[in-house]
Amino acid sequence: MDSIQLIRRAATIGALLVAKVVRVADKFPWIDRFPNKPLMYSVVWKTLMYITCTFVVRFFEHLLPLLFEGKSVGYASSNFQEKWFGHISGQFRCGF
Repeated sequence: MDSIQLIRRAATIGALLVAKVVRVADKFPWIDRFPNKPLMYSVVWKTLMYITCTFVVRFFEHLLPLLFEGKSVGYASSNFQEKWFGHISGQFRCGF
């Protein structure tokens, strides 16, 4: 399996995970916080909630295997920060 196929599979699995998080988050009662306000309020609120929920799930997805290996929560958190923020800064460098 070449690296392009591996990247495509990882992207597909990541997209499915995010889709599942959004579906589950839609079931929470606090997701419809602004039903009688203009649509902009609802869109911004839901976007922030979906990003937060996805971030939390991705963090625990990274945390749990390291905890089972016997690593500490602090080590897992710093390792996640290095990978996450390194990835984001790489996207900004490529985009600008």
